[in-house]
Amino acid sequence: MENDPRLAYLQAHGDFSSAYSTLDPGLRSFLVPGVGYQAYAVQGRRVMGLFNPVCADSDRPQLLRSFIKTLRPEGIFQVDGETAHGYQDLGLRTHRFGMETVIMLDRFQLSGAPMRMVREACNRGRRLGYEIAEIGREIAASPATWARLQDVSHQWLATRIVKTREIGVLIRRSVFAPEDGCRKFVLLDPAGEIKGYQVYDPIFRQGSIAGYSLTFARFAQDRLKGRHYFMTVAVLGRLRKEDCGRIELGLSPLYKVMEEDPLNASGLLPRLMNLVYQHGGRLYGFKGLALHKRKYRGTEYPAYLATPRRIPLSALFGLIRLTGLLGRARSPVEKPLASLTAADFSRRGLRRRHSGP
Repeated sequence: MENDPRLAYLQAHGDFSSAYSTLDPGLRSFLVPGVGYQAYAVQGRRVMGLFNPVCADSDRPQLLRSFIKTLRPEGIFQVDGETAHGYQDLGLRTHRFGMETVIMLDRFQLSGAPMRMVREACNRGRRLGYEIAEIGREIAASPATWARLQDVSHQWLATRIVKTREIGVLIRRSVFAPEDGCRKFVLLDPAGEIKGYQVYDPIFRQGSIAGYSLTFARFAQDRLKGRHYFMTVAVLGRLRKEDCGRIELGLSPLYKVMEEDPLNASGLLPRLMNLVYQHGGRLYGFKGLALHKRKYRGTEYPAYLATPRRIPLSALFGLIRLTGLLGRARSPVEKPLASLTAADFSRRGLRRRHSGP
C-alpha cells in the first residue's frame, strides 16, 4: 500500500478513534481526489457508510455531498457530532448510536473511590510479578510471538458471547504481523509467558501521531484477576511518559441512546436501540463493554448514525449482517492493514512525536 493515495489523507486528517480502521481490506473507499475519502461496505444491495470522512474540516461538506449523491447509502454509522450535523444539512436524519470514550493522559489518575477496582487490579498484578512488554522492542516480532497471540485470541473468542468469530466492520480485522505506526503490547506472567495482548492504532493530526486508539485487548485464561485493568493502566503509563496526548477506547454501541440529544430525529429509533442494549446480551455484550470503559473515568462523547429513512430498519439489519452477529465469520488477515513503513514516515516527513489534543 506504499502508493495508496489514502495514506496521505489518513496521516493529515485521521484524527478520530476509527481512522486507521478505514483502511481495513474488507472495506471500500469512496475517494475524491484532492479532497479525501469515505469508508463504506456493501451488504447485498445496501451501501453502508462507516466512520467519519477522512478529509480536512473545510472539505467535509463536499465529500459528504458527493458520497450521498453517488452511492446513496442506506446508513452511515459511527460518526461524530460535526459529521452528523453535516449529514443533517444534506437532508438525512441522525440518531445517537452509542458513546465513545477518550482518556486524556495528562488528567488520568488512579486515586479516588471510583477507581478502587482498577487500582486494586494494578496493585495485584505488580505484587504477583506481572509486567508488560512491547513487541518489536522488549519482545521479538517473531513467528513464535505471532502464533502465541493467535492462540490467545482463539482462547479469548471462546469465552465471548459471540464465539469463534470476529465482530466485523466496526472493528478492523486482526493482523498478526508488524504494522508500523501501531503499538502492540503483551502481558507477561512471572514465568515470562504471554497471557494477553493489546493493539493501539495511531491517531494522526497534520503529519504527527496525536494519540492512539485501543483496538484490540485479548487475554488467555489466567489467575490474575483484573488483568485487563492492570495491562491497560501499565500501557497508559508508558505512553504518558512519551508525552502521548490521548488514548481512545472506542465505541460502546447503543449505550446512552435514550439521553436527550438535539441530533436525535425521532424517539422511536432510540427506544428500539435501547431495547436491544437492555435485552440483546445474547447477540453482544453491550452492557459489559460500556461498564468496562466507564471504569477508567474517561470523557464520553456521542457517536451517531445518519440515514435517509425515518426508521432505518434496512440499514440496521445490513449492519448486523456485516458485523457477523447473524452471518458468516470473517477471517483475520495476514498482511498489515496499512503499510506505514519507516520509509513512509521519512518520505512524508512524519514525526513520531506526540502532540496534544
